[in-house]
Amino acid sequence: MNATKTNAQANTKSKRNARWVVLVFFMGLLMHGQIALAQQPALETGGTPPKKKASAENGDDKQDREDSAKEGDWLFEFTSGLGYTSNAYESPGKPYNDPNAGLGINTYPVVYSGLYVPVKLDMKTILSKKNDVTKSLNINTDAELGFGNLSNATVFKTEFLFNSRTLLNQEGKKKDIFSWGLFLRNNRNTYVDHDSGLPKNAGGNNVSSRFSYTSIGANLLWKQRTTSTRYKIDAEFENRDYATIQGMSEYDHTVLDLKGAVEFELSDDNDLTLELGLESDQFTVKSARDLSAASNGPPLRYDFLKFKSTWHSKWSKSFSSFLDLAHEDRTDTYMGYFNYARNDAKIRMIFQASDDLKIRFTYLTWTRSYPNAFAFDVPGNPHTQYDVQALSLKAEYQASDDFSYGVEIKSHDQKTNDLRYNYTKSNVELSATWLF
Repeated sequence: MNATKTNAQANTKSKRNARWVVLVFFMGLLMHGQIALAQQPALETGGTPPKKKASAENGDDKQDREDSAKEGDWLFEFTSGLGYTSNAYESPGKPYNDPNAGLGINTYPVVYSGLYVPVKLDMKTILSKKNDVTKSLNINTDAELGFGNLSNATVFKTEFLFNSRTLLNQEGKKKDIFSWGLFLRNNRNTYVDHDSGLPKNAGGNNVSSRFSYTSIGANLLWKQRTTSTRYKIDAEFENRDYATIQGMSEYDHTVLDLKGAVEFELSDDNDLTLELGLESDQFTVKSARDLSAASNGPPLRYDFLKFKSTWHSKWSKSFSSFLDLAHEDRTDTYMGYFNYARNDAKIRMIFQASDDLKIRFTYLTWTRSYPNAFAFDVPGNPHTQYDVQALSLKAEYQASDDFSYGVEIKSHDQKTNDLRYNYTKSNVELSATWLF
């Protein structure tokens, strides 16, 4: 049995190593191809320049829209449509034995598929514009509405943000800015049993509101983009107040998140961005676990150290690519039970098929390893491992300056030795966006 387990672990490790080799090879191929393209004469193209979609996915255009607005103006962006999901509650695809339920007792998950409605509404009003300082009030709503058997998959998020933005310097379209903001957030979702899609119960109590919360906080942002080497620093502090659940320790905690990034212009068609992030999550009541998985420690605290690099290559006027590599270490500051290391690699490609049609492709793979936590939180089980593959293909058509629509296909495959969280999922989403 030990030999079988060792062989399986070796095979898994070999597959992971092979995937990283492929990704490194792909990066080398991108760099080699970019050099070859740079040596070829530029292609002349006719027609009008492609329209730019002023949406959350195009930050520069969204900022330009705000800059052109006058004091007292309201700006609206509304997105909605219809989506289909093959696995609304991320249920495991086959029966499994949960040691917490008793040896020899299998759990038989139920997978629910069906339709949902995505809704996103961003509203902004310009409160004042004086001496390069713009003050605004933002009201943002982001929701996925499920119906029937998918009603427990409904997620609803709202944010009220007061923002003050100062223009420090400008050269053409490049701007140096400093901004600060105060926010109030409200997140509502149902904590469900992945195996049944029903609201979660614990000790006879309904705990379905376990992860719903209201929060207040503040953020700061500084960006310098008028120099050949560009810089960004942002910081956010958030105090989250979770629902109080009878018989369970409260999940209230604060989040302090700091990020700094440097963007190098390597050539006319190549940029490299390096980012460092620090985060600390301090819980008020929830206890940390010791190395036997018992919750008997002081209030839980997680510290994060994050690294990320992004290589952006512009191959032609119509095609660009991004290669993102990231590493994250989480430290459970008590005894390290929930320590983990996560490695991400993501490839993004954007193709402007015509003046009005844009196609986006994304491939993401990540692994997460817990050196101390046990699968199913049962001492003696193997340490928890996650291995995820995700794909996305999206086509967007810009019908006019104020209206666009598109379709997106996504797949997500998560494998872990904690079989409660083993699942595959596919989504298809049709959506339209209006600006007014």
